[in-house]
Amino acid sequence: MFPRKVLLAAAGMLLGLTPLYAIHGAPANQATGANTMNVLVESAPSDLDPASSYDENSNIPLRGVYEGLVTLKGDSLSDVVPVLAEKIDNQSDTVFTFHLRQNVKFHVGTAFDAAAAKFGLTRTVTVNLGTQAILGTFLNEPDKQIKVVDPATLQITFDHPQPFFLIALAASYGTGFVSPAAVAAHTAKDSSGVSDNAHGWLGRHEAGTGPYMLSGDLPSGDDMANGKPITLKQFPGYWGGWAGSHFDQVVIKVQEESALRRRALETGAADAATVLLPQDIAQLKADNKFQFDPKPTLRIDYLIMAASYGPLANVKARQAMTYAFDYAAYNQAELGSLGTQAVGPFPSTLLGWDNSAFAPKTDLKKALQLLTEAGVAPGTALTYAAPVGRGDQAGAILKQQLEQIGLTLTIKKFNQDDYNALLIAKEI
Repeated sequence: MFPRKVLLAAAGMLLGLTPLYAIHGAPANQATGANTMNVLVESAPSDLDPASSYDENSNIPLRGVYEGLVTLKGDSLSDVVPVLAEKIDNQSDTVFTFHLRQNVKFHVGTAFDAAAAKFGLTRTVTVNLGTQAILGTFLNEPDKQIKVVDPATLQITFDHPQPFFLIALAASYGTGFVSPAAVAAHTAKDSSGVSDNAHGWLGRHEAGTGPYMLSGDLPSGDDMANGKPITLKQFPGYWGGWAGSHFDQVVIKVQEESALRRRALETGAADAATVLLPQDIAQLKADNKFQFDPKPTLRIDYLIMAASYGPLANVKARQAMTYAFDYAAYNQAELGSLGTQAVGPFPSTLLGWDNSAFAPKTDLKKALQLLTEAGVAPGTALTYAAPVGRGDQAGAILKQQLEQIGLTLTIKKFNQDDYNALLIAKEI
C-alpha cells in the first residue's frame, strides 16, 4: 500500500479508440499454401476456456473453434441471428425457447443437444472463472431456469422480462459450448479435492463445435514468441458444411513489433494483423491493397485512481485529474490522431451509451482550483503505475501536465503478472 501517495494505474484517461487493424488484399502467402490464412498478433493468446477467456487475442482462435446459440448480425449491436439455435421463440421476454440444430457434433465426436447446451451455460455461470458475469447477470439460478424440453429443445425462463438476454447470449465471451464428455474426461482435482471442471485442460485445448479445430494444444507464450504458431484446421464434420470458398487452415503467429507486422502485410507473408501503430497504418493506407475498419470499437483507455487513500481520496482531487490530462496530446502521440475522446465511461458502441454524459476538457486552471478545494497542496507526490510496454505516453503526458500545476509524478513500470497481482491485492 502507498499511504502517502496515490498510484494512478492504466494506459490513458477516457479516450475512445478506433480499431487499429489491417487486412491484406493480396493472395495468401504461397509458402504455406494458397488456402491458408496467416494472422499476426502482437501478443500470444493465453486461454481457450470459454468460461474464463477474456482477452482479445485469445478470442481470435476461440471464435473459430467454439460457437454459441446466437450471434450478432454483421456489425449490429442489437440484431441477433441463430447459430446453434436454428429457431427461437420469445414469449414476452420471459420464456425463451431454443430449437436447436440437428446433427451438430463436437470436435471430440459427441453430439450437441439440449442437455449439452444446459451443461455449457451452467458451467460458465457457476465455475466463476471470469466470464460468468455476462450470462450470470440473467441466470442467477441456471439449473432451475434452464430446462431440457427434449434433445432438440432448450427453454430458459425468467421471473420478469429480460429484453437484453439474447444480446448477452450473443456476446463474444462466455457463450461458447464445450463438450460435457470432454469436461468429464479431463476434470482434475487439487490436493483438497476441489474440482477444476477441466479448466486446466480447456485452457490449452478445445472441445467445441466450430468450423475449425485446434491442431495440437495451445503453445505457451514463450513458444509463440520463439516462432511456434497456433494452427486451426477445418473440422470435416462441421454442421455448416464446406461448400464454397474457405480457408483450409488458419495460422496465427506472434510478432511483437508493429513495423514487422506491417512489413509482413506488405510482402504478403501475412493476410491480417492486429494492433498496428499509427505510423504503420499511415504507410499502409497509401497502398490500395489494404482494407481498414474505421468503425469505433468497444475499447476505452482510462486511468484507475485510488479513491480510498492518499491525495486523491477526495472526489474533487480525482475530478482535477480529469481536467489536468491532455487528451489531444494523447490522441496524437499514442494514436496518431485516430482516436476520439470518450463521452462518459462507456464506448459509443456499447448499448446504453449516453451521448450527453460528462466529457471533461483539458483545463489546468480548473484542475488547480479543484485540487485546492480538495486540500491537495503544491509539491504533493503522486505515483503512476503501468505494465511494461503500455501506458508510456499517458504517463509522460500526465507528468508534464501535473508539473505545470505544482505536483510531481513518479512513473513505475511492472511486468504484466506483477501489475495484475498488485491491482487484485489493492496495493496500487
